[in-house]
Amino acid sequence: MKIYKIIRVENRKRVSCFLNGAAKISYSTKKYVRAPYWLEKYGYYPTAFLRLKDAREFWTNDVSSIFGAGFELWEADGIGIKRKLPNRCDEIKAGGWSFLGTGLPWPPGTIMAEKIKLIRRIEKWRKKL
Repeated sequence: MKIYKIIRVENRKRVSCFLNGAAKISYSTKKYVRAPYWLEKYGYYPTAFLRLKDAREFWTNDVSSIFGAGFELWEADGIGIKRKLPNRCDEIKAGGWSFLGTGLPWPPGTIMAEKIKLIRRIEKWRKKL
């Protein structure tokens, strides 16, 4: 299914926007990637947006003023789409990972996918909007 993924560029790799350490995922145009097993066990999979409009609004309204540079918006293919999402959380003891925005609702249009493969870069955000 066509979805939209915002990624961060780090050392020429395309990685998760806000996850670090053992939870960070490296995305590819060549193969499908998935979350580490220990995250899937708790119901957490890579996030993306169903609609391009939602991805752009999330970037414009919530992220660009804080993080701005080094992000890209991609069209991607998602397999195993999850529309019912677990609560956002700060930490899962098994992996000691953190996620910004604890207690806040997921941005509108957010989904999770068991597997994601990047298809086409739509935009680069090298500067704050």
